[in-house]
Amino acid sequence: MVVENLSDEEYVLRCFFEDENVRLRITDKMQEEYFEDKADKQIIYLINAFRRKYDRYPTAQELVTGLNQNPGYSDEAKEQLLKITRPIGVIAPDVKKNIIEDYFKFKVSQRLMEEYALHMHGKDPSAMRGIMPKLQEALNFKLTTNLGIHYIRDAKYAKSKLGDMEKSIPSKLGEIRKFTSETPDAQGTCGGYFRKCLSIVGGTSGGGKSMFMVNEAAFAATLGYNVVYVSLELDAAKIWERVTSAILDVSRYDISKMSDEEVIVKLQAEHDPSIPTPGNLFINWMPTRKTTPDDIEGYINELEQVEGIKIDFLVVDYIGIISPNAGTYNKTDGSYQKILYAAEQLRNMAVNRDMAILTGTQMQRAGYRMKDIGMDQTAGSMGLGDTADFYYIIVHDVALKRAGFLTVTIGKNRFGSSDVQFNVRVDWPHMRLSDVQPEDMETINSIMMESMAQEAMAAAGQRRPPQAQQPSLLQQQQPQQQQQPRQKKEKPIDPSFSSMAQLF
Repeated sequence: MVVENLSDEEYVLRCFFEDENVRLRITDKMQEEYFEDKADKQIIYLINAFRRKYDRYPTAQELVTGLNQNPGYSDEAKEQLLKITRPIGVIAPDVKKNIIEDYFKFKVSQRLMEEYALHMHGKDPSAMRGIMPKLQEALNFKLTTNLGIHYIRDAKYAKSKLGDMEKSIPSKLGEIRKFTSETPDAQGTCGGYFRKCLSIVGGTSGGGKSMFMVNEAAFAATLGYNVVYVSLELDAAKIWERVTSAILDVSRYDISKMSDEEVIVKLQAEHDPSIPTPGNLFINWMPTRKTTPDDIEGYINELEQVEGIKIDFLVVDYIGIISPNAGTYNKTDGSYQKILYAAEQLRNMAVNRDMAILTGTQMQRAGYRMKDIGMDQTAGSMGLGDTADFYYIIVHDVALKRAGFLTVTIGKNRFGSSDVQFNVRVDWPHMRLSDVQPEDMETINSIMMESMAQEAMAAAGQRRPPQAQQPSLLQQQQPQQQQQPRQKKEKPIDPSFSSMAQLF
């Protein structure tokens, strides 16, 4: 588009000088690589040099004066500066906005694709990790600033946004649905994992974190949601085996005995018949401690483009072995900062992509012996608890686990009650979770009462004062020998000394 005989490039420079709001929005893009004309590149160089020296941007008149005082710059740069700052007619704000936005969307995207092609030609694709998020950011460039929601004027908009956010991804477990529902009469009909939010399941090693994530991912897919499961430990095929076992309610070791056609037919039959379009569940393994949130988002971008779908639910197994995005942390940062950064970046992804994210985290070794474990036992970084919107923890109880049950503590909940516990039925061979039935409570209460009694006895034993050691039966049968008092041995008297004593 040509405005008053100005090219888009020239018009962008003009707006930079005459409109402070525009200048603030495009400051980071005032780089020579985004401009083609030689004279424009010289003007950009002078703008940045002036800012480095005086810590502010120059006016157009200051640049004109500087060019006149420095003969080293070309006459074209001086003429160009006079051209772009001459008086022109009034331009409609929407026209100005469209010109500037389209210009930088094209220029920044073009530069990114050139870099990508260069690295691909050099057979170094790893150097361009995270290209898709950067490209998406370039294409989403907006000149206007988000002014927020006005509490009166934007009430209708705010209510519509709340309605969208309350469309949570349902949990398989009725207790989670109930405790994350804001309606007072909730009976597990709503609630679960909310969009634009980060949910975390914590537990000790081997405590069942992956089982929870597998079951929630599989359940969401059967209800018609599009789900991505990223594993940073087990291979994708092993996760598929667990998902299939949980959906079909069969042993993982029996899946290999089923024919391919039988598995496919049974999986298709498990979709909710009331859902017209079946959901999708994509499982992908990504490298441990090398994968970043940008890598995951790049994979999701590509997946959505190829499949023509939008991902609703992301499960990351698990956050403790993910790396923060490149350039967002220092090598000297400890685990607290690194895990905190990764959690914040995952949560930002959930907000930007309007999806729910569930991940897992390890608890400290002390958690193996705690029945009232809380978020303060999080391994690596307490920043997870600060960032998470919903955080529940699997309690390590050996007796309940052997009987086929688990206890869960809700440590943080932005959507309902926290510091509450509930029980879950678990079928370890079938990798399947389900709600506890009323008839199960008698077994659970019996186990818990017995466990409490054993703990009380153990505590009482520790408080008992030490008793005098009793003699053994053999010692009792042996005759007691009376110990004779030791007599002091007298030294022999020196004869010479005796004779001397007689003198007195």
